[in-house]
Amino acid sequence: MLSRIAKNPLEIPAGIEVTINGSHVKVKGPLGELEFTFDETVTIVKEGDKIVLNTKEDTKFAKALSGTVHALIKK
Repeated sequence: MLSRIAKNPLEIPAGIEVTINGSHVKVKGPLGELEFTFDETVTIVKEGDKIVLNTKEDTKFAKALSGTVHALIKK
């Protein structure tokens, strides 16, 4: 169960490199580099030029966390 926001996959713009290792996400672009480790309740998968989120549990916390993860990666 995902939040309404997290149901939409995130598109990776040209020139941006995204590395996902479990719940650790690293984003590198022309303006710098950011990395963050998220709670393992939300699974993060790179599919082509998109990032897709899913939850391991069907709880209110997992739903809220999926929206938070989506918003943080989008920035």
